[in-house]
Amino acid sequence: MKRLSLAFYIICIFASVGYAKELSISGYLEWENFINNSTIIKTEGHPKVTLKYGDDSLYIKSVAHGYLYPENQTSFKEYYNDRVEVQELFISSLFKDLELQVGKKIIKWGTADTINPTSYFNPFDLTEILLKEDDELYIGVPAISGTYIYGDYSFQAVITPVHTPSKLPKQGSPWEFKFEKQLIPVEFNDKGKELDSSFKNSGIGIRFSRSLKGADFSLSAYTGPDRDIILIPSLNINKIEITPIYEKIASFGADIAFPIGDVTLQFEGTYTPNKKVVANYLIEKTGYFFAAFGGTWLFNDKTTIIFEYLKGIYTSDRSKYLNPFFSDLLSGSFERKFLDDYLIIEIKGLINTRDRSLLMLPKLTWDFQNGLKAEAVFGIFDGDPDTLFGGYDDKDILNLRIRYHF
Repeated sequence: MKRLSLAFYIICIFASVGYAKELSISGYLEWENFINNSTIIKTEGHPKVTLKYGDDSLYIKSVAHGYLYPENQTSFKEYYNDRVEVQELFISSLFKDLELQVGKKIIKWGTADTINPTSYFNPFDLTEILLKEDDELYIGVPAISGTYIYGDYSFQAVITPVHTPSKLPKQGSPWEFKFEKQLIPVEFNDKGKELDSSFKNSGIGIRFSRSLKGADFSLSAYTGPDRDIILIPSLNINKIEITPIYEKIASFGADIAFPIGDVTLQFEGTYTPNKKVVANYLIEKTGYFFAAFGGTWLFNDKTTIIFEYLKGIYTSDRSKYLNPFFSDLLSGSFERKFLDDYLIIEIKGLINTRDRSLLMLPKLTWDFQNGLKAEAVFGIFDGDPDTLFGGYDDKDILNLRIRYHF
């Protein structure tokens, strides 16, 4: 299937060459280090290149990330391999009011800033938990998308013919999943069980959107593989093995964003009547509400404040189900610019209100205002050992990063 996908992308490139008119190149070059207790656990060179060839009527676009690691890196070297990941590669054609796109894409629906409940299609890259930048968190998927625009209205339909699973931290890596203490050892199978590539496991979604007096709202529906991971335990003689699996669901969603003065409020939610969850080592079906509420406050041209709360609720007996991974998360950020915008201070935080664990990410940035930025980001985990973030309490990091945008 991977060879067929690659062949399809190459055909798209050559098919568009004869019609394209313009070429644009953008991206960045980045060098970063993760330092934990005076030990460098990651040294990474990271180029990102975005290519767009053509004009608005017909173009091909690609977004690729490269990851390079020095030979002398000693800590966790087996978990960091040189590679190139093509996040997006698609061809787009505009026929008057109808836009068609085919290829590998990020399809981001919704208004939330952190996690979008109505962004049904793209799985997550959780290999470094939530420490990745926003432009690396989502994985592109093969898709066929059509969008019809009529004034302030738009209608989009998307088909993803192949299931793409999330990327999870490998056991033994600095960010391996932590589990509650048991009487016998717990082992995590990081490979998981993705759905096969038959058409019955494809994803199909539709979205109707409208803009009115500064407010944007949408209604959506989806059927296909669940983006969320199900962690199912199996009991053996001397251990508990936990394996991530995926199931199909149907969901209905809505989102809205509207301004009130200098504040833009956002709400986004979905209802899934056939959510698959684990209870007593078995998979059961239940109803599930998943919602995000937040806002962005542009206090002035120097200060921005963002807050958001993410919550998932089962409609039946919640006490017997494993808690959702992305739920009960309160997030916020405060950004302030100083010295003619050369110095930027930002504080981000994620608090799990269920287990009272937290991840704080204060960041200092010096913007040379010529494309070059130098950043120092602190990753501070806190909480009890068996909580979402507390399990990484010994993995507090200092991330030193230099990035040049072009």
